[in-house]
Amino acid sequence: APDVARFSIALDAGQLLSDASRACAWTPPIGRDGRPLPYALGWFVQDVKGQEVVWHYGHALESSSLLVKIPQRRLAFVVLANSDGLSRWGALGDKADVTASPAATLFLNWSQERSSR
Repeated sequence: APDVARFSIALDAGQLLSDASRACAWTPPIGRDGRPLPYALGWFVQDVKGQEVVWHYGHALESSSLLVKIPQRRLAFVVLANSDGLSRWGALGDKADVTASPAATLFLNWSQERSSR
């Protein structure tokens, strides 16, 4: 988890991508119906309670991971597990909705509480 957190910090600091490249990676393409699609360049992008949230997950039979970022607030949440429990039951990729994850929902609720102070 510390390595993923360092990756996230370096990404925010412009050490891995330029600001323009990062913005491109976090801008979802527009579908045929004119609405944005949920998956940009390697990242899911969605609005959660008025906040732009970008996130990525991974899973296998024996492990799973979740990285959730709130770019405007430079907040990130990293969680890794030695089971598929972070993503399998919520079908995160199928739903393209990070709020299907109880762990992500706790982080997002915490971040909302902090911003209202």
